[in-house]
Amino acid sequence: MKTINKFLIASIILSLAFGQLLRFHFVSFLPPFYLHDLLLIIFLTINLPILIHLPLTTFYKETFLFLISLLIFNPNQLLTFRIIVYFLSFLLLLRLKLDLNFFIKINQLAFALVALLGLWQFFFLPDLRILASLGWDDHLNRLTFPYLDPNFTGIVLALGFFSFQDQSTWLSFLFLIPLALTYSRSAWISWFLTLIISSKRYLRLGLVFIILSLIFLPRRFGEGNNLFRTYSIKSRLNNDALIFRRLLNNPLKGEFISKYHLIYSFNRAETANNSFLFVWQIGGLVTLLTFMKLLFTILKRLTKPQLWILVIVASFFNNVFFYPFILIWLLWITAFQFKASSSTSTLS
Repeated sequence: MKTINKFLIASIILSLAFGQLLRFHFVSFLPPFYLHDLLLIIFLTINLPILIHLPLTTFYKETFLFLISLLIFNPNQLLTFRIIVYFLSFLLLLRLKLDLNFFIKINQLAFALVALLGLWQFFFLPDLRILASLGWDDHLNRLTFPYLDPNFTGIVLALGFFSFQDQSTWLSFLFLIPLALTYSRSAWISWFLTLIISSKRYLRLGLVFIILSLIFLPRRFGEGNNLFRTYSIKSRLNNDALIFRRLLNNPLKGEFISKYHLIYSFNRAETANNSFLFVWQIGGLVTLLTFMKLLFTILKRLTKPQLWILVIVASFFNNVFFYPFILIWLLWITAFQFKASSSTSTLS
């Protein structure tokens, strides 16, 4: 069983690196799925006896309270099921005996693959406007692979930067090149704020990165290369303001999100861009409060909260927290951080 779990963990992590390239949609009337979704279900199924006997300590109770409130208050059970699977895999990792060095190496390889795929796409496939016919944004001359969105790709690259910081500082700096080429201001700002919150001594590094990006990034054809554009900012703010006003009319219940594709893409116009507003929208006020309580509990137990700071800050710009690849990566890295620092004793 240990060997099977090791293989599945490695496969899931590596599949995250390929993002939307491993998205499958075989039956038109059913929602699409990712390879890591299938692997996660297998992972949970073969470890079902451990899941059944999870301890009911405070931390686990808070996690279950959030998931149960989401299950009760959100009628879109497909979306809820997806989030439950991710959090259950997180709890399962806390109970398994795992090779932490093996995880670190696989994780680094996966983040390196994200950077390499992104750079390949930027230099050899810069025009992705053809994907607009398939429902994606028509990005041009921006690094968007492998998630087909520069903002989410930028945050994953920033996750890679902070993940490499503990093992190799100079290798972590290499992630700044593809991060800059996303032209994602939200990813830049989130990375910068996380950097200076983590340590004020990095303020100069952050400012140098922002200034050099503004000066030296190529200004090629395409609105995405315009770093002073305001349309996307206004669009997000207007969308979230509209949703906020609707939620005030029925704060306890939230809103029913019915479309299948929303369990895989959380950044559509029908849903909030802000992750906290999104939780309120899909699960009502009770779910938001249970989510916030769980969030504070996790933050208190982390010795190195950079990844969570990054995702929380970024979640005010885009629905980063519940973006599938970011959510599962964040939870899994956190599980291994807890185990590495022997924090599981306080969670078990």
